Amino acid sequence: MGLTEIRVAAEYCFGSTPLELTNLAKVNFIHAPNGSGKTTISNALSHQPLDPDSRLTWQIAATDTSIRVFNEAYRSKVLNEQVDGIFTIGAESTAVNARITLLERERVDHRTDREIWTKAIGSAAGNGQASGLLGEIEAERRNASDAIFESHKNTPEQVRDTIFKGFRGSKDKFFEEASSRYGPGVAVAKNVTWEALEARNASLTGERHRRSPLSVLSVLVLLSEEQITQLQADATTVGTGDLATLIHNLANEDWVSQGRQHLQHTDGICPFCQQELPETFGTRLSAYFAAGYDDALALVTSITELVNTRSELLYSELSRLEAAIEADSAIDSPRFTDVIDSIRTATELVLSRLAEKRRHPTARVDVDDIGPLVSHLNELVREINTVIGVHNGLIEHSATELQKLVDDGWDLFLEGADTSKLLKRYRGVSASKLEKIEQLRSQISESQQADEARETEIETLRNSISNTVAVAERINELLQALGFHRFHLAIADEIAGGYRIERDDGSLAFDSLSEGEKSFVCFAYFLESLSGSSVSGGTINPVIAVIDDPISSLDSDTLFIVAAYIRDIAKKVIEGQTNIDQLIVLTHNTQFHHEAAYATETAKATDRRHYRLRKGLDGITKVQDDGARSKIRGSYELLWQSVADIAGGDEDSPIAQVGVFNIVRRIIEGYFKTVGSTQPHDRQQPLSVADELLMSMFLTWANSGSHTIIDDFAQSHYIGGAREFLQLLQLFFELQGHGAHFDMMIRASGGSSLLESGSVFAKRAD
Repeated sequence: MGLTEIRVAAEYCFGSTPLELTNLAKVNFIHAPNGSGKTTISNALSHQPLDPDSRLTWQIAATDTSIRVFNEAYRSKVLNEQVDGIFTIGAESTAVNARITLLERERVDHRTDREIWTKAIGSAAGNGQASGLLGEIEAERRNASDAIFESHKNTPEQVRDTIFKGFRGSKDKFFEEASSRYGPGVAVAKNVTWEALEARNASLTGERHRRSPLSVLSVLVLLSEEQITQLQADATTVGTGDLATLIHNLANEDWVSQGRQHLQHTDGICPFCQQELPETFGTRLSAYFAAGYDDALALVTSITELVNTRSELLYSELSRLEAAIEADSAIDSPRFTDVIDSIRTATELVLSRLAEKRRHPTARVDVDDIGPLVSHLNELVREINTVIGVHNGLIEHSATELQKLVDDGWDLFLEGADTSKLLKRYRGVSASKLEKIEQLRSQISESQQADEARETEIETLRNSISNTVAVAERINELLQALGFHRFHLAIADEIAGGYRIERDDGSLAFDSLSEGEKSFVCFAYFLESLSGSSVSGGTINPVIAVIDDPISSLDSDTLFIVAAYIRDIAKKVIEGQTNIDQLIVLTHNTQFHHEAAYATETAKATDRRHYRLRKGLDGITKVQDDGARSKIRGSYELLWQSVADIAGGDEDSPIAQVGVFNIVRRIIEGYFKTVGSTQPHDRQQPLSVADELLMSMFLTWANSGSHTIIDDFAQSHYIGGAREFLQLLQLFFELQGHGAHFDMMIRASGGSSLLESGSVFAKRAD
């Protein structure tokens, strides 16, 4: 099983969030500048657990396939000189093999011990599969669970559903709750009995609702003390004028006053006798009442209006109060009804007295206010509100009281002799057996750790030995296949497992090997070990190959050889023609990356994956998933990309006007310095003087270095439009016989449309 993702945590490099490489394909290329975490990734992968089961859950890279890593750490431990040019890349000896045999025998013995200990621990699985100590604990738990569940059925039925609510449907849930509540510190108060719990349960589990408090009356009186005094006083009217004696003698001033309202509509005719009235009759009549009667009438009128307003509000409040009392069935309504009726009657009496006073403003009226009755009613309201408040308080805390009832019920149940005995026995048996289980698990863990150490030692020993002759032959074959003829490996009989590196003339070459050549030998050995076996005739297992910068210190020729071989390995991995299941290549070298990662257009997009590691200004490296196509470009390709961008974009932009001159110069210098063979061009078509000078300058660039001094004219000459300048570049390549290269680079830069008819780089007609 290949890798689908890699997850490496390293705060110093990747920050607080681990770096993740996801959607890994069969072949993967990771381009990473130096210092961006490339070595951190390869080192992390090199520490894959040895145990196959542990590999599947390994957080860094979960896979059951062995991961083999080539990096600097691998190089440093593979090639070791012994004496006089003899070195080892494996040391087969009786002692080494004996040690491996002993370690493997110990691992078998330990595996047998672990199987015995694991069987002793057993399993708590149901369906008759329980075994070992865990099975014995489960059997004890089951017995206690059944007995305790049956015991709870003996509690009073009235409280049973309340106390054990939510646990009666499952014996397991009931036992878990009983176990969690049980403890040596459980103490039940003396007043907690089943009878007491039944009474509390009846109070708390009946129908419960909040009651609304009643509102007191806001109208406390209809008349103030002063107003009552004013109403009870006899007002003496001292009228003036010639009518005063007549009105006093007849004692009919109230009747006369009422008649005044008709006087102004009679046109001088008496409304009673229908005789013509004297002209001054109205004036003489007003003079009489102005002496005090009108003031008394105004006073009683004002009092009456105020009382009418208050009585209307009072009647409204009394109606709302009656409705609230009727809605609360717990209130003794007759107590309130009698007082309310009394208040209404007293109010009507006050209004009646005021009406009488208005008819006789100067007469005495005895009146009693409703104040005492209202005070009595408000006191009754306050009393019942106190009762309602107590009731609502009980409802508000019913949840707490109900929980206390449940807790007291559980405590009383668990304190019972049978329940307590069962739980004590289960806890004792369980604790004893769990202690034994913990000891066995500790022994298993120690045994596994010891075997991991043995596995590490075995791996180290196996990596250090191989069939010496077979290894030498395979590495020499590999060197030949890679086109590397500078030296070959020969067997050194002086030291078991020793080799010599010889030149073709037989001279020893180890001391004269460059660092790059030593690195190449290590890489060849790594490639051989991927498809070889440490023991002659041994099984060749699938592997995941991780190659981290194999071209360190290599010259350009060797770099090309290594890249070509990796390209060949990648092809075989995709086609399934090798035991390498998956290939991961990390490098900082752009040229090597291009060579190694090269693939034809027909390659499946799902077979390859490209990533870039990018280090930010904060020093933290992030991963960029480029998908199936590499986005790494060399400087030469980037120059051509700029040509395509300028030709297809804004030719008047500053970058086009200023940058195109240097871009073209670097392309011509770089390309023609590599291919050479430039020649003066014969003009095939008429050119302007300025264009001819530019073509000559192109030829100068092609034949001179970057430090050649160019005439001021060439540097300052206005090149016109950027597209016309680039068309001259195209013409120059064509005249030099390299027009195909120009077209190829434009297409590779995504500018195929620029070569089409009617576009910037369309082919000229002959």
